[in-house]
Amino acid sequence: MGGNTNRHTAVFKGFCYMFSENKLSWPNAKDECYKNGGRLADILDQETTDFINQYRKQTGIAGHDAWIGLSWDMSLDRYIWTTGAYLNYKDWADGEPSPVGIYVLVSAYHGKWRNVTALLNRGLKERYICKAGIGKQIQRLC
Repeated sequence: MGGNTNRHTAVFKGFCYMFSENKLSWPNAKDECYKNGGRLADILDQETTDFINQYRKQTGIAGHDAWIGLSWDMSLDRYIWTTGAYLNYKDWADGEPSPVGIYVLVSAYHGKWRNVTALLNRGLKERYICKAGIGKQIQRLC
């Protein structure tokens, strides 16, 4: 992400958020966030949901789906964030989550979450949202 101009950054509630316009698969987006000192974003409350959706609209990037750091862990039989935290707050779209979905994104259509199967994700590349605590990481991420 270094000199990448295909991104938007903002600070909210003590965290740096990076909204990438580059498209990657969910696993590659997760790796890219880690390489740059962050993680795919966790969304833990309505206030953060509102911030993300509002920021995406203000910057004109709301018209695209974006990966977040939530995925189905088969060994635990539940959704977990890339931080390892369990899912408590939920903002699923109507009819979601699909019983076969693994990776989660924020929908371009309504800003709610929907999940995507691993099979579909092999060829699916989307924009993504990284999150990092403010500190050393902010220099690489924001």
